[in-house]
Amino acid sequence: MDAQAALVWASTQYGHLGKRLKVVLWGQSIGAGVATTAAAWSMTTRASDSKESTQCPIDGLILETPFLSVQKMLVALYPQKWLPYRYLGPFLRNTWDSEAAFRTMSDQVRVLPAGGRQAAKILVLQAGKDEIVPPEQGDKLASEAQNMGLDVSKVNVTGALHTGIIACSAGRKAIQDFLQLLVTRGRSA
Repeated sequence: MDAQAALVWASTQYGHLGKRLKVVLWGQSIGAGVATTAAAWSMTTRASDSKESTQCPIDGLILETPFLSVQKMLVALYPQKWLPYRYLGPFLRNTWDSEAAFRTMSDQVRVLPAGGRQAAKILVLQAGKDEIVPPEQGDKLASEAQNMGLDVSKVNVTGALHTGIIACSAGRKAIQDFLQLLVTRGRSA
């Protein structure tokens, strides 16, 4: 996948910076599934110490208008049982299942040695007037991540449409605060 190749490239180019390097994956809508899957892959390859292991761990995930998985979005968009879309799950090449990616990340955090690197801090940004992703999807994703012991915060950007979070001052402020937190967290560690 391209996201994995990008992480390998970043570690090759910038891995020498060590803890000074901050890697944040940002995905919007279906890209949130790509970001969570890439973060889970990164943690798994680092834990297994494979040849593809990324030297630079993921410090943060920004998930803008995320959904649980492609399959669950198909059911949300096409709830009628007589429409064939909800049954296409087995034929999907990529499911972009953020729930499964969070489970993988949570499992990896549990096997880290004491004092080992923690999972990425996660920011879930939900559009208050999202016309595509139902609000329950972002709510459930954030709730499940918290239940799995992941460090997640959720911000509802009032008035924002599906692609409009960054256009709203509240969305920009949430992102700015999150990135600032990651920078200051690195200085105190």
